[in-house]
Amino acid sequence: MSSTAAQSSINQPFEAIPKTVPPDPEVRRVLREAAAAHVAPLAKERPLSRDEIIEHGRAILASAGRCECLLGYAMVCVANAFWMDAFAAVPLSKRILLLPHCLKLATGCPGGYEGDEFICARCGGCHLNDLKYEAESLGYRVVIAEGSPTVVRLILEESFDAILGVACLDSLEKAFHKIASLGVPSLAEPLLNEGCENTQADQERIRELMRFYRAPESARAATRSYLPLLRKTNRMFEGENLDHLLDGFCAVAPDAADTDPMRAVDQLAVEWLREGGKRLRPFITLAGYVLGKYGSQYLYEHEIPDTILPDSVRRIALAIEVFHKASLVHDDIEDNDPTRYGRETLHRRYSVGEALNAGDFLIGLGYRLAAAQSAEVGAETAIDILNALSSAHLRLCGGQGAEMRWTRARDRAITSLDALAVYSAKTAPAFEIALYAGLRLSHREIDLEAMRSFSRSLGVAYQIQDDLEEWERSPHAEDFSGYDVLGERATLLHAFALEAADEDMRRQLMMPAPAGKSDQEIVAEAYAAYERLGVFAKARELGERFRRRAIAAAENSQDREIVDLLLLLIDTIVKPF
Repeated sequence: MSSTAAQSSINQPFEAIPKTVPPDPEVRRVLREAAAAHVAPLAKERPLSRDEIIEHGRAILASAGRCECLLGYAMVCVANAFWMDAFAAVPLSKRILLLPHCLKLATGCPGGYEGDEFICARCGGCHLNDLKYEAESLGYRVVIAEGSPTVVRLILEESFDAILGVACLDSLEKAFHKIASLGVPSLAEPLLNEGCENTQADQERIRELMRFYRAPESARAATRSYLPLLRKTNRMFEGENLDHLLDGFCAVAPDAADTDPMRAVDQLAVEWLREGGKRLRPFITLAGYVLGKYGSQYLYEHEIPDTILPDSVRRIALAIEVFHKASLVHDDIEDNDPTRYGRETLHRRYSVGEALNAGDFLIGLGYRLAAAQSAEVGAETAIDILNALSSAHLRLCGGQGAEMRWTRARDRAITSLDALAVYSAKTAPAFEIALYAGLRLSHREIDLEAMRSFSRSLGVAYQIQDDLEEWERSPHAEDFSGYDVLGERATLLHAFALEAADEDMRRQLMMPAPAGKSDQEIVAEAYAAYERLGVFAKARELGERFRRRAIAAAENSQDREIVDLLLLLIDTIVKPF
């Protein structure tokens, strides 16, 4: 990619990408064909980056004599052309069709939600019924939902291998690039109009893509994919697999009839380990190890052989997740959060004392798992990883302690620089140790300063994204969650508000919420104040700046395979702001 194009895309914020779909079917056809011709000679070894898709989108607009206003649609055409052959090679029964809930009837729809997924009642009153019925008759798994979390879960847990998604251009760019960056063949068909109700789709084109199948010529994938390794990571935490890895370290097979109090904490901790989570940190460790030891050769296989991931490596990856899960238990207690993974938090389900004890047990278990691998991985390697783990543990506690001190302070007068320091200490160490452990196990040379710079920028961007998502509405929610405001936490958003407010508003922001106001009123007032003070826009701008810093830190490495892994982590962990 040219430096000019790269710089222009760096300065192109997510919201600034034009997202107009050509209403004329002939214009859409011309752009699809231009994209197919343009992409045909490109190497398919790795998924295209967002910057590359932007550059190629501009190129096909220029070749077709079309204006920049169609860039968003041109980007979809480029991505579709890139993945078309790989998508066509996936059997129909191994595909997911993702449909948007906005295709349903705006009023009088008898369907309803189960979690984030909309369940069609098949009343026949809208196009959802027809598309869902036809796709399921072909063998597709049909999901009616917004965004990628439900789809990612299905891909990891049920081994679907390709996605056809229908959504507005805004949703497609937010959700699909993350999935495609993992190496999952993904085609997208944009809705013809924007909005959350009464949207329209090119049903003829959707049906054409749904039926498109061509038997693969080779058993090997043309594009490297991290999906098999993600699945391998996810399955470490299932049933007998987790029992095997924990055997000899704690009581792993709870029995309803087993009431021995000496095994209660083991059982509670193992139950928590099995529950929820993206498993990103152990994936980073395993990916670092595989790339460091073998290069990218196994990223073209549909299944990762067990033989390349010895139990010692898996147990150290498990230790990384054990520490993370311990931190979540303690964090939920410290913040008094009511839910985690869609369920009550551990301290709400049991008691604060039992949850604290389970978190402490997990910390000990993590150190024990890592230390016990010294005979297999070498004493020096094990000591280095233990030192890095203990350093990450201390930094995380320091960040959490600072956050609680500012939150407890009467005026919560935290600055944005203070908040960023907390975010760096709380979040970056987990990514850093996960990557360090995998590379150290592979005996790959490690640029510690570059890795720390990358982890610091990624961690801060991740935390800013988490703050912003706290305020995002779900498609069927009536209000915001607002836990940070209700808990009076000293966040970056709060710091930005203090810095932008006049003296009267600043005093109000630093005061506890007045008695007599409902949670909904408190959250709504805070949201209005944040909007008025430009807090969300400023946070998005800063989040994108840190995301770009992480990209720059990744690309500074001389090791191309590690660069690709780091760029994947960015795409997977933080979306463009």
